[in-house]
Amino acid sequence: MHMSRRALSLLAVPVVLLSAVVFATAHRSRAVGTQQDFKQQDETEVRDRDIDFYSTRISQDPSSAIDQLALARLLFARSRNTGATTDLDRAESLVRKSIDERTQRNYAAFELLASVLMARHEFSAARKVAARADSLDPSTPSHLALLGEIELELGDYDAAAKHFAAVHYDGRSFTTGARLARWYELTGHVDVARKFLKRAIINVDRRDDLPRDQVAWFHYRLGDLELRVGNVTAAESAFVAGLARNPEDVRVLGGLARAALLRGAWREAIDYGERATNSQLDPATLGQRGGGTAAGVVHGRCVDAGALDTVRWHRHGRNVAPLE
Repeated sequence: MHMSRRALSLLAVPVVLLSAVVFATAHRSRAVGTQQDFKQQDETEVRDRDIDFYSTRISQDPSSAIDQLALARLLFARSRNTGATTDLDRAESLVRKSIDERTQRNYAAFELLASVLMARHEFSAARKVAARADSLDPSTPSHLALLGEIELELGDYDAAAKHFAAVHYDGRSFTTGARLARWYELTGHVDVARKFLKRAIINVDRRDDLPRDQVAWFHYRLGDLELRVGNVTAAESAFVAGLARNPEDVRVLGGLARAALLRGAWREAIDYGERATNSQLDPATLGQRGGGTAAGVVHGRCVDAGALDTVRWHRHGRNVAPLE
């Protein structure tokens, strides 16, 4: 089996940790407020308060493996949104300490450490960590799918095929579903990949405690798959659903710009492209593309939106699948 690194780069699953806010809330000694109040709070502010909370707990009890893992999750999630290497460094240090404090039945820590290493593109080291988790807790679907994901990045497709084939998926873990979907898409089984993504979307949409951008990512991923195989209408439907979850999601807006361009809807493409790029690129530079023609401006803005997505994935650990 042969796949180009470019293909892998285009299809890699980003990640971010879906459980960071949930994990922190579940283990907090005092309530933040009612569930309705929690949903209305700004997620960034909530996460920052959770980071302060667990930092204080660890300063009081430096040997708590649970608190170390909780804080590492939160810092890793923040590093993916901000690109802060200091948060990534601290997350790695904390999760290693958590594993040192407790190895058995601390498998989530191994998965997080592997994800951190993948975000650094240290795939060989990530593979060793994932393999250790699998040796401690053999044949667990999440461990096998994680190994397969890493082996895709390493170009060891035969090993990846072996591990993905061994996954007994019950449809409940959206992390495992996302990894399986990527595998089946890469190997030409688009219908199977679509099925896994739709099942994952059902699971994440049922949750009201997940970060908006992470929920939107699953809809974006489905739309991106549909766009790649030429199903523009289905792609737009998925993107619109993603935008409903996270109205200013750069990835989703970029996808809608590309879909509109394929339909020849120039005005829509411009609007989506501008929304996707205005907050992160200087709009004054966009009109310089394409010699100033209308088609050139549209193309430039859509290209910029797509480029933003690619840069963002590379910068924030786009190889890491969302963890639960």
